[in-house]
Amino acid sequence: MEQEHLIRLWDKYESIAMHFNELIIRLRTQALGGVATIVTVAGFLVGREPSKEPWWVISGVAVLLFIAWCTLWMIDVCYYSRLLRGAVNALLKIEKESDGLIYFSTSIEKLFGPPDENAARLSWQTKAFYVPIAVFLMAVTFISICRSVY
Repeated sequence: MEQEHLIRLWDKYESIAMHFNELIIRLRTQALGGVATIVTVAGFLVGREPSKEPWWVISGVAVLLFIAWCTLWMIDVCYYSRLLRGAVNALLKIEKESDGLIYFSTSIEKLFGPPDENAARLSWQTKAFYVPIAVFLMAVTFISICRSVY
Protein backbone atom coordinates (compact mmCIF):
# COMPACT_ATOMS: atom_id res chain seq x y z
CA MET A 1 0.00 0.00 0.00
CA GLU A 2 2.84 2.41 0.85
CA GLN A 3 4.43 1.96 -2.60
CA GLU A 4 1.10 2.49 -4.34
CA HIS A 5 0.57 5.69 -2.35
CA LEU A 6 4.08 6.93 -3.27
CA ILE A 7 3.46 6.23 -6.95
CA ARG A 8 0.15 8.15 -6.93
CA LEU A 9 1.75 11.03 -5.05
CA TRP A 10 4.73 11.04 -7.44
CA ASP A 11 2.35 11.08 -10.42
CA LYS A 12 0.49 14.08 -8.98
CA TYR A 13 3.74 15.98 -8.32
CA GLU A 14 4.99 15.13 -11.80
CA SER A 15 1.82 16.62 -13.26
CA ILE A 16 2.36 19.78 -11.21
CA ALA A 17 5.99 20.05 -12.35
CA MET A 18 4.98 19.58 -15.98
CA HIS A 19 2.27 22.24 -15.58
CA PHE A 20 4.78 24.83 -14.34
CA ASN A 21 7.26 23.83 -17.05
CA GLU A 22 4.59 24.35 -19.72
CA LEU A 23 3.65 27.72 -18.20
CA ILE A 24 7.27 28.89 -18.37
CA ILE A 25 7.64 27.77 -21.98
CA ARG A 26 4.34 29.40 -22.97
CA LEU A 27 5.24 32.64 -21.16
CA ARG A 28 8.62 32.87 -22.88
CA THR A 29 7.32 31.96 -26.32
CA GLN A 30 4.40 34.39 -26.23
CA ALA A 31 6.55 37.18 -24.79
CA LEU A 32 9.12 36.75 -27.53
CA GLY A 33 6.39 36.72 -30.18
CA GLY A 34 4.80 39.85 -28.73
CA VAL A 35 8.05 41.79 -28.65
CA ALA A 36 8.92 40.65 -32.19
CA THR A 37 5.52 41.77 -33.47
CA ILE A 38 5.71 45.19 -31.85
CA VAL A 39 9.31 45.75 -32.99
CA THR A 40 8.39 44.70 -36.54
CA VAL A 41 5.48 47.14 -36.67
CA ALA A 42 7.66 49.91 -35.23
CA GLY A 43 10.38 49.14 -37.78
CA PHE A 44 7.86 49.35 -40.59
CA LEU A 45 6.59 52.70 -39.36
CA VAL A 46 10.09 54.12 -38.92
CA GLY A 47 11.20 52.87 -42.33
CA ARG A 48 8.53 54.84 -44.18
CA GLU A 49 9.67 58.44 -43.61
CA PRO A 50 12.31 58.70 -40.89
CA SER A 51 12.43 62.49 -40.98
CA LYS A 52 8.76 62.76 -39.98
CA GLU A 53 8.73 60.08 -37.27
CA PRO A 54 7.77 61.16 -33.77
CA TRP A 55 10.82 59.70 -32.04
CA TRP A 56 9.39 60.46 -28.61
CA VAL A 57 6.58 57.97 -29.37
CA ILE A 58 9.12 55.31 -30.37
CA SER A 59 11.14 55.95 -27.21
CA GLY A 60 7.96 55.68 -25.12
CA VAL A 61 7.02 52.38 -26.72
CA ALA A 62 10.57 51.09 -26.22
CA VAL A 63 10.51 52.05 -22.54
CA LEU A 64 7.15 50.35 -22.07
CA LEU A 65 8.41 47.22 -23.85
CA PHE A 66 11.54 47.20 -21.67
CA ILE A 67 9.43 47.47 -18.50
CA ALA A 68 7.14 44.70 -19.75
CA TRP A 69 10.17 42.50 -20.59
CA CYS A 70 11.60 43.04 -17.09
CA THR A 71 8.21 42.20 -15.58
CA LEU A 72 8.06 38.96 -17.57
CA TRP A 73 11.55 38.09 -16.36
CA MET A 74 10.45 38.66 -12.77
CA ILE A 75 7.33 36.51 -13.19
CA ASP A 76 9.42 33.76 -14.79
CA VAL A 77 12.36 33.78 -12.39
CA CYS A 78 10.74 34.85 -9.15
CA TYR A 79 7.49 32.91 -9.44
CA TYR A 80 7.08 30.16 -12.04
CA SER A 81 10.66 28.89 -11.87
CA ARG A 82 10.54 28.73 -8.08
CA LEU A 83 7.28 26.79 -8.18
CA LEU A 84 8.82 24.40 -10.72
CA ARG A 85 11.93 24.01 -8.55
CA GLY A 86 9.73 23.22 -5.53
CA ALA A 87 7.81 20.59 -7.49
CA VAL A 88 11.04 18.98 -8.70
CA ASN A 89 12.46 18.96 -5.16
CA ALA A 90 9.27 17.25 -3.95
CA LEU A 91 9.62 14.67 -6.75
CA LEU A 92 13.22 13.96 -5.75
CA LYS A 93 12.18 13.52 -2.11
CA ILE A 94 9.43 11.05 -3.05
CA GLU A 95 11.83 9.14 -5.29
CA LYS A 96 14.38 8.83 -2.47
CA GLU A 97 11.63 7.54 -0.17
CA SER A 98 10.60 4.95 -2.80
CA ASP A 99 13.88 3.00 -2.36
CA GLY A 100 14.55 2.82 -6.08
CA LEU A 101 10.97 2.03 -7.17
CA ILE A 102 10.65 5.47 -8.81
CA TYR A 103 13.77 6.98 -10.33
CA PHE A 104 12.83 9.27 -13.24
CA SER A 105 13.84 12.63 -11.74
CA THR A 106 16.73 11.01 -9.89
CA SER A 107 18.10 9.80 -13.25
CA ILE A 108 17.86 13.33 -14.64
CA GLU A 109 19.62 14.63 -11.53
CA LYS A 110 22.47 12.17 -12.10
CA LEU A 111 22.87 13.39 -15.69
CA PHE A 112 22.71 17.12 -15.01
CA GLY A 113 23.83 17.42 -11.38
CA PRO A 114 22.02 18.10 -8.15
CA PRO A 115 19.42 20.84 -8.07
CA ASP A 116 20.58 24.26 -6.98
CA GLU A 117 18.03 26.43 -5.20
CA ASN A 118 19.26 29.47 -7.15
CA ALA A 119 19.56 27.69 -10.50
CA ALA A 120 16.45 29.27 -11.99
CA ARG A 121 17.58 32.78 -11.14
CA LEU A 122 21.21 32.40 -12.12
CA SER A 123 21.24 29.94 -15.01
CA TRP A 124 23.02 31.06 -18.16
CA GLN A 125 20.08 29.76 -20.20
CA THR A 126 17.69 32.18 -18.52
CA LYS A 127 20.15 35.03 -19.00
CA ALA A 128 20.68 34.04 -22.64
CA PHE A 129 16.95 34.31 -23.21
CA TYR A 130 16.22 37.60 -21.44
CA VAL A 131 19.43 39.68 -21.67
CA PRO A 132 19.75 40.09 -25.48
CA ILE A 133 16.18 41.38 -25.82
CA ALA A 134 16.65 43.69 -22.82
CA VAL A 135 19.87 45.09 -24.34
CA PHE A 136 18.13 45.58 -27.69
CA LEU A 137 15.22 47.43 -26.05
CA MET A 138 17.62 49.64 -24.07
CA ALA A 139 19.51 50.47 -27.28
CA VAL A 140 16.28 51.35 -29.10
CA THR A 141 15.26 53.51 -26.15
CA PHE A 142 18.60 55.32 -26.11
CA ILE A 143 18.69 55.88 -29.88
CA SER A 144 15.10 57.07 -30.06
CA ILE A 145 15.56 59.46 -27.14
CA CYS A 146 18.68 60.89 -28.80
CA ARG A 147 16.80 61.24 -32.11
CA SER A 148 13.85 62.95 -30.44
CA VAL A 149 16.12 65.49 -28.74
CA TYR A 150 18.08 66.40 -31.89
